[in-house]
Amino acid sequence: MRALRISIGIVLILFLQFTPSEQALAQTAEKVIVAIPSIGLSQLPLFVAQEKGFYKQEKLEALLVVMDGTIAARATIAGDIDFLLAFASGISAIVNGAPLRGVMGLTTRGTQAFVSRPEISSAADLKGKTIGVSGFGGSTYHNALIAIQHLGLDPKRDVSILNVGNSALRLTALRFNKIDATILDTAYVRKAEELGFKKLVSLADLGEIPSTGFIVTTKKLKEKPDQIRRIIRATLRGVSYFKKNRSEMIAFISRKLAVDSKEAEELFDLGAKVFSSTGRVSDEGLNVLLRQRDSKGARINRAEVVDWSFLPAEGEQ
Repeated sequence: MRALRISIGIVLILFLQFTPSEQALAQTAEKVIVAIPSIGLSQLPLFVAQEKGFYKQEKLEALLVVMDGTIAARATIAGDIDFLLAFASGISAIVNGAPLRGVMGLTTRGTQAFVSRPEISSAADLKGKTIGVSGFGGSTYHNALIAIQHLGLDPKRDVSILNVGNSALRLTALRFNKIDATILDTAYVRKAEELGFKKLVSLADLGEIPSTGFIVTTKKLKEKPDQIRRIIRATLRGVSYFKKNRSEMIAFISRKLAVDSKEAEELFDLGAKVFSSTGRVSDEGLNVLLRQRDSKGARINRAEVVDWSFLPAEGEQ
């Protein structure tokens, strides 16, 4: 685990800077490491909660660490990560027997899009082509499978899937004809379209796909239930603040994701649509994730996958 801890130390860490008046609170704050797959729309409520001091008010110092979802799932199991914000990767690990549980859903629908090269205009054009993902087992992988199946193709028979890396690397691979299509985070979709690539599928239009949310170990469920409740409360306050402050959040999105105001408006509207105000994921949404895994996913007991008992009662957050 030493190498894993070192890797955590060298990835991008975003943390709170305390003013002198906040030092006393900071000294009593409990440090928690939250692994996030990227800095995109789906992660913004955490940054809102961080900047507005909602975590500090719950006596938490939240360190947001950017890590690949599959690697982060292993780090969570090892105890190097406190909270994994990669619902899809976590569910994959759970189906395969990992001692993890989902405790909060952050998004009810996908925020990514399936984008192809200009010469691909139909599902038939995708046959025999290469699809880029960030890693096997993570959210981009399973979202790519969902998009491919939505287009009427068989992911195992009709296409090849290649591990390329994050959205920036996948867009570069698309530009240089190394892949033919890929899943892109929202902040990259417009860039892709401006370069002439085609948006074939928007995940937000495909029903409930809860790919973002908190995953924790079963050990933490037993040993630190109050910590789980506090981070959930603070994060849901971030969701609420995001939805209620459109103008401020459009400026926030523009700054955080380096997009223009028009794109920031579009991203805000999408976020307001997909962010869960309650932290709950519907059974149908959960079933979508489970069916994407393997035959075990369809049969697994839901109590072995999620535990919603840490969510605040309606009206409490």
